[in-house]
Amino acid sequence: MPIYAHIYHATQKYVRLNKMQLGVLYESLSKYGIVLYFITNFINRDISNVFLILTLLICLLNIKNLFCILREKKSVVISIILFTSWILLSSKMNNVPANEIDNYLRPFLLLPLLSIRFTSKDLIFIVILSFILSTLHYLFIFNNIGNIRYGGTSSSPITYANLLVIIIVLGIHNLTYLKSKLAYSLHISMLIVLFIIFIDTGTRGPLLALLSAILVYGYYKYTRTHVLFFLLTFSALLLVVPNKTVDRIYEMHQADSYEINNIKQGSLRERVAYLKFGYDNLLKSSFFGIGPQNVETQLQEFLKYNNYKNINARDHLHNEFIDLCIKFGILSLVLFLLIMFTLQRTSDNNVLILTIITALLVSQLTQSHFSHHQAITFFISLIYILHGSKEGVCKAR
Repeated sequence: MPIYAHIYHATQKYVRLNKMQLGVLYESLSKYGIVLYFITNFINRDISNVFLILTLLICLLNIKNLFCILREKKSVVISIILFTSWILLSSKMNNVPANEIDNYLRPFLLLPLLSIRFTSKDLIFIVILSFILSTLHYLFIFNNIGNIRYGGTSSSPITYANLLVIIIVLGIHNLTYLKSKLAYSLHISMLIVLFIIFIDTGTRGPLLALLSAILVYGYYKYTRTHVLFFLLTFSALLLVVPNKTVDRIYEMHQADSYEINNIKQGSLRERVAYLKFGYDNLLKSSFFGIGPQNVETQLQEFLKYNNYKNINARDHLHNEFIDLCIKFGILSLVLFLLIMFTLQRTSDNNVLILTIITALLVSQLTQSHFSHHQAITFFISLIYILHGSKEGVCKAR
């Protein structure tokens, strides 16, 4: 064989080897990047956004692997493209400004995260570090400020509560992998501390989401005794530890009032009025919606027309399902639910993803996550990286 042929084959082998090593490097960096994104949400959300952007860029650099993964998960990709296309079409019809649809494009923009491989050890690592950082933030930031309701690193307590729900659910999931009694006990202790921090947010919707997640995961993975243990432990903490959540739960009976102005609790009065606005306008804007930029203005007119007092108009309705329908039409909600259905049905790790999706959907009954990018990004990112895993352990491709 001529010398140049030897040189050519040697060069090709070297290039292939370098590409393989580079691919492994990209996979490792993307995994570290997404772990840092999750845990830094409990320090500073701006820092977490930086890590998320870097992780997405690393995934894009590993373009061959990304295309391979996206082809493998084409049903998920198609459902996301359908949702995104409808959002863009509805936005075009309603002349929606670009800054109003950014959050609704998250399912599409985060697609590269589907290429990240995760293991059960990574999930344990995330829970431990999130516990440490959230506890430190709670002890040194919250106690110094002295807020009535703890909002953590989020713009509102309910957003931060939903992040804690996810970490608690992951912690409950991790218990199925721990063999050591000491590790098991320490993990239980972490979950108790996280729940104490959670109830200081004074939120009701995320509490319902956590309860639903425990029931769903417990149905598939735990005995009735284990489920009862979690429910009784969290219920005891809720009743024994001084917090605002119980008081806010007691206030729920005011929602029975037929007159919105008679509801004394401000948040509850606001939500009931928002729901009434949503129901009244659902059929009027059922196809393309009215556009997110018009919600606050029309809501203000609605409140003024009905003489509802002490209620501020917002750009979202505190209910994702009605919010999507009003802003982008009923089809946007159908397509969003199709994404969730497809993700769950096509995943090897369907029990954990079903649990996370359950927590997401239940929490969306009381909050518009797409209007608060931190929570929806956290939920979707986690679901994506778990999608190719079997019980949290990804299979080699």
